[in-house]
Amino acid sequence: MSGTGKKEPAKPKKPAEAKKPAPPKKPAEAKKPAPPKKPAPPKKPAPAGKPPEPGPRTILLKIELARIRPLIWRKFYSSSETTLSKLHGVIQSVMGWSNGHPHEFEANGQVYRNLDLDMWSCNDLPEREHTLGEVARNKGDKIFYTYDFGDNWRHVIKVLNPDYDPGPKESPDLILDGARACPPEDCGGAWGYAEICSRLEASEDPENDPDLEWLADYDPEDLFFRN
Repeated sequence: MSGTGKKEPAKPKKPAEAKKPAPPKKPAEAKKPAPPKKPAPPKKPAPAGKPPEPGPRTILLKIELARIRPLIWRKFYSSSETTLSKLHGVIQSVMGWSNGHPHEFEANGQVYRNLDLDMWSCNDLPEREHTLGEVARNKGDKIFYTYDFGDNWRHVIKVLNPDYDPGPKESPDLILDGARACPPEDCGGAWGYAEICSRLEASEDPENDPDLEWLADYDPEDLFFRN
């Protein structure tokens, strides 16, 4: 304090230092986009040929001999897993043929044969690798079976019931119903068969007719006749 008794004026306060502005925040780095997922490889198509078979079924069939009247026919059933090769044997049995000549199947425009024989083309398929259920799956489907290309016995096989429930006394691959004997082997086809039937009917004693001697055991009405 001075001698005058006056208070010295207070010293002015230093102005507060301005706060330094905070450094700007670094912008957040943009997230890198996730790499695109690789597309799943396309499913391989099912191999051509055999369509999937849902399981063994019992198929009721009717077979009739074309170009013959009165009609020669059989009704029988077989498993959908029966190969066409085995079906050939069944047909020979129910019809009464002797299995002495080549044969072929045709279904949906495709020919199936025994490729162990020489009579086949490059488009034919092996009958032992294809089944009944593959070529005849629905009611009304047809298979054509030709036996003996000389006499040209053409059969029409029709699916009557693709899911048949057989009775307790019925057996597979045996005749359930039918009519008339199959023609004699090597008789000349439909025309030769018609002539044989006419001569048998006109002959008074077929057993002693020298021209009909080879037909002594043949009865056109015998459903169970076997060559």
